[in-house]
Amino acid sequence: DVNNYGGAVFLLLSLAAMWGGFAAKLGIYSYLIGQTLLTLGTLAVNVIGSLRLGLLPGLGEWGEISKKQFRELFAFGQGIFLISIGTQFINTSQTILLTRMLGLDAAATWTVCTRAYIMLTMVVWRIVDYSAPALSEMVVRKEHDKLLQRLRDITVLTASLSVAGGTIFAVANEPFVWVWTAGKINWPPINDVLLALWFFVCSVMRVHTGMVGVTKDLRFLRFIYLIEGSVFIGLNLLAHRIESMTLMLIFSLASTLIFSLPYGLWRTRKYFGMNWSELAGWFLPTWRLAWRLVPLAVMVWWLTRGLPDFPRLALETVVLGAWTAWMFLRFGLSKTLRTEIAGKLPMRIQRVLARFMTI
Repeated sequence: DVNNYGGAVFLLLSLAAMWGGFAAKLGIYSYLIGQTLLTLGTLAVNVIGSLRLGLLPGLGEWGEISKKQFRELFAFGQGIFLISIGTQFINTSQTILLTRMLGLDAAATWTVCTRAYIMLTMVVWRIVDYSAPALSEMVVRKEHDKLLQRLRDITVLTASLSVAGGTIFAVANEPFVWVWTAGKINWPPINDVLLALWFFVCSVMRVHTGMVGVTKDLRFLRFIYLIEGSVFIGLNLLAHRIESMTLMLIFSLASTLIFSLPYGLWRTRKYFGMNWSELAGWFLPTWRLAWRLVPLAVMVWWLTRGLPDFPRLALETVVLGAWTAWMFLRFGLSKTLRTEIAGKLPMRIQRVLARFMTI
């Protein structure tokens, strides 16, 4: 909590510092000032928080350096480094490839049209990121059944949120970009659909490859992202004559479906000794949510496609957003997870949600 609150405060302060730099006509150095303030502020919060909470060992309690532990940590860090390089190939190479193949205008279009997608990933993927310490504790304590239940809950929550957010994104991103850029930038609607599908696939993949990281038994995972990223880049370079952002998105989706997603699911199945049908059963709430959202999303898009941009954006967001929230609460969560989440809310909100979910 200390880390999160401190990060939020210094994120706002860094934004103010960057804004001030732009106002003072410092140019690109404004961004450097903001990032420096964010980095130093976050570091200070972590150091002060660790000292105040007594998280560091006292004098004489640090223990001795062990060659075995050092080798284990070094090998683990080496694997994480390779994974980081691979993920950079997958997630940040698009702008570089587009600049080379289609020019700076195409790279700018990609950057603008994927802003909402980036915001979605920052929200939904935080669930997995902040669950890692708790899952690691369960692994160390050998709480196998509890770990299985928690990973299943995280899978259901992340998958359903990605379906809900991806559906709204696929429908509303086009008018959002038109309104934001005053009609100066746009791309084909099929790209929004492909990005929504990739968002769902990557969200599920991160849960299960993240579980591999929690166990610290990386094995072939350290190479899978490198292979996936290399294949993705290679396919784009081979198809550079086609010059299509849509094709690039197809390559991104296909690469994740072929490499990291099945590997992550396979490792989860092996770790818990499940069969594929048991693992597939985890996604039943997400499936129930998806078939209730997608038909309405298609209908809303079809009926509003001829409206002016701002009314279209408002109507799609309100109608589809309200329906998505309702369906998510009723069908997007398992019964146990829904009961547990509701139990942590104030009683007044619990009564409202209970009435709302039984309509």
